[in-house]
Amino acid sequence: ALVAERERILQDVAEFYKQLLRQEVDDPIVRRKNAEAHVRLALVQIHRSDYRAAADSIQLAKQSLEQLSESFADDPDTISALAKTETAVGHLWMLQGELLIGSEHYHRAVELAEKAVSIRPDREDDKMLLMECYLSLVQYYSQTDTANATLYSDKISALSIGIDLDQKPSYQSRLILLAGLFQKAQSLSLKRDFSKAVKVLDEASAILEKLLLEDAPSVRSREITEQFAASLLASRGILRLRTDKSESAKKEAVGHLQDSVARYDRALAGNPKSIPFQIARLTALMQYAVVQEQIGDEAGAVKTHRQLDAAAKKMQSDHPKMVWLNNIAAVSRSVLLVNQSNESNLENFEAKAKAILDIKESGPQMSSAKYNVACAYSLASKKVSEQDKERYQAKAVEILETIRVAGYFSIPNRVADIKKDTDFDPIRARDDFKTVLKKVAGEK
Repeated sequence: ALVAERERILQDVAEFYKQLLRQEVDDPIVRRKNAEAHVRLALVQIHRSDYRAAADSIQLAKQSLEQLSESFADDPDTISALAKTETAVGHLWMLQGELLIGSEHYHRAVELAEKAVSIRPDREDDKMLLMECYLSLVQYYSQTDTANATLYSDKISALSIGIDLDQKPSYQSRLILLAGLFQKAQSLSLKRDFSKAVKVLDEASAILEKLLLEDAPSVRSREITEQFAASLLASRGILRLRTDKSESAKKEAVGHLQDSVARYDRALAGNPKSIPFQIARLTALMQYAVVQEQIGDEAGAVKTHRQLDAAAKKMQSDHPKMVWLNNIAAVSRSVLLVNQSNESNLENFEAKAKAILDIKESGPQMSSAKYNVACAYSLASKKVSEQDKERYQAKAVEILETIRVAGYFSIPNRVADIKKDTDFDPIRARDDFKTVLKKVAGEK
């Protein structure tokens, strides 16, 4: 009933904007506001998966704003509105599977938002917009390019410099500060400075607790707050395990990850079509599975990976062009493939392996997924006929050589892992595997 009511409200909102936009005026301020209304209408249409109508609405907004910018090139309101439009265009392309084109629009949105902030640096709305533009690129690059993800993460941290809690800043300023602290903690974690990361997350959590008790100035501000609430829980769980290996720490870490997933479940119960929440939930499930693996709960991890796989398939069914979801689900699917290779049933094994190996996107997650596929081929070679055994084992070695060339083993602990990984026992005596090991050892 709640979902049906939400859909009815969205239909009413869309009709309201359509009625509003039928008015034709020459006043530049009204024209800009009408263009912004087109963008809002497009976001409603995107939410309802009406991408064709959304594209039309965005095109009208861009045409109007670009005409205005010819006469008012340095007007920050027009520049800000253009940044929002470019962000919406980026979202639309991402949803249609065109990641590179979508990222180009995100970059353009960042340029415009940065210009708006440079013109009026004290305007909170402009800073919030810039933070969201940075976040779009952090989320995009987190799947493809860790260095660029860190770059834009650091920009969010820089944006929060100067916000003083003693001056009782607004909700939006504190949300920017929260985002900056969260990104700072992520950067510290990547540098393995876990104790400092925990302290920064404690600061962020104190801000978050107060924000959750207040009324947000907009629906979007509340959504961002809720996302950070779930993300902070996940990060605290992961860091808890990295700083303390006790049994109580393990239980606490699992509890944090369970609460993170539960937060997204609650958010999606009232807003089931929210793409950001669905994607964030996939990330939370992956983090939960990793924690379960680290504490030795292999059965629980497999169950969580299956949840992630099912959720990704449901999203792909609803949005067939979002092929990049395969990238997010690749690690889970590779773990499930390893689990299958330990069983006697190898139905569709090679088709599943090929689906993972054929993913074009690069990045650390894909290399990890391909490493798991190599493990799966090695293990499965014990279950197939003698005729297929050589092919399976050769494929495992081929995959390892591919990810070696891509730099996967440049991280020292991965070199140690492959040397002792029992999944490769079936191929350890092979000369080509020994050759890969020698090359890997030389890359420490």
